[in-house]
Amino acid sequence: MTRWTCGLAILPGLLLIGCAAGDPLPDHPGLAVALERYYARHGIEEDGRCPLPEMRLTSAEITGQEGDRMTVVADYRWVDRRRGDGVAQSCLGTGTRTFMLYQGHVMSMSGERR
Repeated sequence: MTRWTCGLAILPGLLLIGCAAGDPLPDHPGLAVALERYYARHGIEEDGRCPLPEMRLTSAEITGQEGDRMTVVADYRWVDRRRGDGVAQSCLGTGTRTFMLYQGHVMSMSGERR
């Protein structure tokens, strides 16, 4: 594979991650980053075939807030770039997850986890 075609092979994943524009939760500075970091530490995709995905929120909505507890439903795009057995593999996709927060800290999320 030439350098040019190799670069084209990863381009869709880079575009996918770069598509999110703006803060999907502008009234809660830093919350989108907190959700993305929590997902990076705990999320997997495709039954574990994609064990180290990175997410970028495309939209998010606070669906519940009671006292110190908050529920956020987030739509996202994800990509997992890794090397296995000397072969480059890419995993790409979209999803929706529900995040539970307590006193501003992410405590859990729905979906596949490691």
